[in-house]
Amino acid sequence: MNHEVTDENLGQALLAECKRRGISQAQAARDFGVHRQAFSDWVNGKRAPAKTYAPALARFLRVPVRDVRAMLARPRADRITTLEHRVESLELALTRLEGLLRARGRSAR
Repeated sequence: MNHEVTDENLGQALLAECKRRGISQAQAARDFGVHRQAFSDWVNGKRAPAKTYAPALARFLRVPVRDVRAMLARPRADRITTLEHRVESLELALTRLEGLLRARGRSAR
């Protein structure tokens, strides 16, 4: 493999390399020392590999480790969206709490 690995194409790259090597996802998971489901989550984009797997991923995909580290360091869009939703929920809860406290004659801050 000689193109840039991104979080969008990591799964495709992992599958292509498994196919090239003639190994199953389960075997690749064993080679990485992770559960089959964890590897499947990497392939399906449900979860990103931990940064500690960068050197092993780079060797497996035959790309520079700096490229894998850079990819793993970038915030993923789905994580950002999840965090934005959590912040909105917390802001709403805080607004409600402030309203309750004001109704009871207490200051929220």
